[in-house]
Amino acid sequence: MSDSTSERVLVRGKISWVFHLLRAIGPILIVAGIVLSIQKADVWDDVFFYGGIAVTGLIEAIAFAKRRSRLWCTDLGEGFTLHEAGEDHTFSDGDVLAMSLWDKKVFNNGNAAGVQRDVRYWVADRDKPIVMNYRVKEDQPDEIVNLHNRLLDMLEQRATESLDRGEHAAGEGWAISPTALATGASQESLIPFEQLLAVDVFGDEVCIWRTEDEHASIRFPIKGRNSYLLIRLLGKMIPERDADAAPSGGLGRILFERATRFKAIGWALAILFTLASTLLFFVHPLLGIAAPLGVIGLSVFVYFYCERTAFRCHEQGVYQSGITGEKKMRYEDVESFTYSATRMYHNGAYTGTQTQMSFEPRPGSGAANISYSANVQGADDDLEVLRSHVSGVVGSAMLREIAEGRPVAWTPNITFYNDRIEFVPTSFFGGKKAPVQVPWNQIQNFDIQEGTFHIWRQGSEKSVIHEPVSSPNFFPGFHAFCTILQPEEANEEELVEAE
Repeated sequence: MSDSTSERVLVRGKISWVFHLLRAIGPILIVAGIVLSIQKADVWDDVFFYGGIAVTGLIEAIAFAKRRSRLWCTDLGEGFTLHEAGEDHTFSDGDVLAMSLWDKKVFNNGNAAGVQRDVRYWVADRDKPIVMNYRVKEDQPDEIVNLHNRLLDMLEQRATESLDRGEHAAGEGWAISPTALATGASQESLIPFEQLLAVDVFGDEVCIWRTEDEHASIRFPIKGRNSYLLIRLLGKMIPERDADAAPSGGLGRILFERATRFKAIGWALAILFTLASTLLFFVHPLLGIAAPLGVIGLSVFVYFYCERTAFRCHEQGVYQSGITGEKKMRYEDVESFTYSATRMYHNGAYTGTQTQMSFEPRPGSGAANISYSANVQGADDDLEVLRSHVSGVVGSAMLREIAEGRPVAWTPNITFYNDRIEFVPTSFFGGKKAPVQVPWNQIQNFDIQEGTFHIWRQGSEKSVIHEPVSSPNFFPGFHAFCTILQPEEANEEELVEAE
């Protein structure tokens, strides 16, 4: 029996508390105008009174439009009902021809507050898609997620049956036959599945890599018709390949990239300062010539610096370019990977999260240190995916050494052994205390609290091991730690919020 809910769920047009707060501005201005008229404040009483009426009229008109655009959805188990503008429209699952689904994380002062979900259904006998745009709060379920999943499963099954019959499945800008992917407005570009390497979602796009591509050369908007279906189908169609195989002997496909660009505002400022500096000609002719040339020279330098500055993480390594050249490091040559994210505040207001990561190579590898830092609002999904990927690769190398019986340094204070974990605490004055050894089978619990990792030993009320998550190599070691304790459930993202 299908899971369903008999309750109506508001999926578009929710009025936020901020808007309700703004609705109070008009009445306040009206009351202020009345008070001023009693006090015979010549002009201001009319300004406040009629201004309040105008503001109230405008905001209430917006509120009326929002209420008219509201949409409720009820999952019936084998169909759904939409309630819009006072009317009910019922559809069966089979009426849905296509759909799209896109989530965007929402943050409040750097903390995850939920996701903004954009869902669109294309149904029979409707020219335009049904648009649902609503927020799902953190730690609260989406009350119609079963409907979305059921329809996605139905569309996938329908597409698979069509392909089995030798037909094709299609979406916005693409079509799939049993042997190839066609792209373009008329699907004129045909690409056999053997030439495709991977499919994934980055930002608001579905990205597809060819076998010899570092960059994703094929992209579709995630909000496009059946884009999510494309991900599911290609996941089955693309042949499995050796994860260590890198195109053209390089580092493999790009998973994350941040490049510096000289933006339009930079050109505008450069032109403005160049023109302003010509005024120095009235002070001295040489200054009037040298100053504009200096501004132009500085602008050209900054432009080339930005064009050559980039940071990329690939499947098999990390790459960084700058004005002085390029640096590459394969993950197998990484001795230590450090990741930290610190929330920044100014006068109590959240200003962003300062994210830093560094890669230190193994001695003798010939690679140079690589580091990257950025200030992001809330969190960056790509950075978190990158952290997980790199931690998994480096952590797996740790696991192999542990399995062979060799001690492996996790952080400067923690060492892995095949039968125990050893922690060397630091005294208040920086000295080393006696080591704490905890056998693997005596670990009772572990957790991350306010940026510090804790391990509790059986029979101990306080944690016997505690280490900041910003310590060098913490995340790769955490991957190895979770895999040893929970080999089937190891998932660092369930616990970690780096601070």
